[in-house]
Amino acid sequence: MATINLGRIKPVNKGVWSNSTAYAVDDFVQYTDNGITSTYIAIATSTNQAPSTSGTENSTYWKFMAKGVASELSGIGNNQIVLKNNSGNITGQSIGTAGQVLKVNSGANGYEFGTISSEIVKLAEVTTSSNASTLDMHGYFDDSAYYSYFLKASIVGVSTNAQSRMRWLTASNTPYTSSTHAWAHDYSYRHNNGNTQSQGHNFGSNLSDQMRFSDWSQMSGRTYELRAEFCNPTSSSAYKTNSLYCSNGNDGDSYHVSGSLVHTETRTNTAFTGLRIYLNSGYYLDGSVFKLYGWKK
Repeated sequence: MATINLGRIKPVNKGVWSNSTAYAVDDFVQYTDNGITSTYIAIATSTNQAPSTSGTENSTYWKFMAKGVASELSGIGNNQIVLKNNSGNITGQSIGTAGQVLKVNSGANGYEFGTISSEIVKLAEVTTSSNASTLDMHGYFDDSAYYSYFLKASIVGVSTNAQSRMRWLTASNTPYTSSTHAWAHDYSYRHNNGNTQSQGHNFGSNLSDQMRFSDWSQMSGRTYELRAEFCNPTSSSAYKTNSLYCSNGNDGDSYHVSGSLVHTETRTNTAFTGLRIYLNSGYYLDGSVFKLYGWKK
């Protein structure tokens, strides 16, 4: 009985193409050309006949069985964020530097890393240590860049009953101690024993040599907040105004003062380049934090 050769019943997967392998018709291989991996099927016997070159198939010996495509992420490097640009192309945005954020660029047509613009800029921050009784912030004023300044302090406690006060510093870092500070003090209070409450106004009868956050003392071992707002400290042609706030104060345990506000005018044209916060006695407990901010023009 005659034998009929039907040939191969199905294609044979020969794996990754090799230049040393002899391939028969209907063998199929995987081959990477210019970074793109495709599957090819043999249409003629061959050895050392690459399936394609630069994306063009070797049509004498091979045909595409499954043509690969370039990965849209092939050009993305390490530490890049994948974005699609205005042309619809996938691109990579390189990471910025420490503290930067991803934001829309100035042309509003793409993204970039940069710093966030803010009207309020932190100029200085100091945390007390080693029983500090004074704290200086010097060299941070720039009236050409800032309308005004804002000091905020979180006091974890003081060593003894005392008042928090402030003085200007001159260019030589010397405290300004002339008695040219006119001030007025507004506050509300409650008498613990009598359960009475009221508010008070106190005007300094004489010009003072310093600015105070409250005309009442702050009790030792109690936390409180300080704030000060002022403008144009470096001016040599205007008086300096300052609003100082203290969250609480006490006179022994008889009175509790809530929200002392002291308005001060320093009646001098002296230019100041810094400030000193201090206690009239004792020291600030370690860990009290003082921050100075500028409001940008």
